[in-house]
Amino acid sequence: MLVGLFSPVSESVWEHSKLLFFPMLVYLLGTYRFQSSCLCTASGFLTGLLLGCMLIPVLYYTYTGILGYHIAAVDIGIFFVSTAAAFWSGYQLTVRCRLKNSLPLLYGCLLLLALLFMVFTYRPPEIPLFQAP
Repeated sequence: MLVGLFSPVSESVWEHSKLLFFPMLVYLLGTYRFQSSCLCTASGFLTGLLLGCMLIPVLYYTYTGILGYHIAAVDIGIFFVSTAAAFWSGYQLTVRCRLKNSLPLLYGCLLLLALLFMVFTYRPPEIPLFQAP
């Protein structure tokens, strides 16, 4: 039951976003300790993390809305693209260090998303995002 809070428990698009969220969060926490510019790293990679988690459902529902069905290979490709976009944007934003003033907002979004992942694991709303395709 505890493992389900941090890993997918169904085939829903929402649950698959956990595959990006929690590993990237662990990566962020691990690298945060070793960076000289912690605020830049945190703000950059938190933004990348949120972007990657948003891209998964956006890309999935965009292409399935156009085609009317889903293709497993494309679904896997979406995960890779979302992960690459999350890390690339996180790196770019870390180097530019322009979002460090928005760190409290980013932490709030992170905590809210983590809480929603945990709550919706066992009490998902009755909408397509939380149902298996």
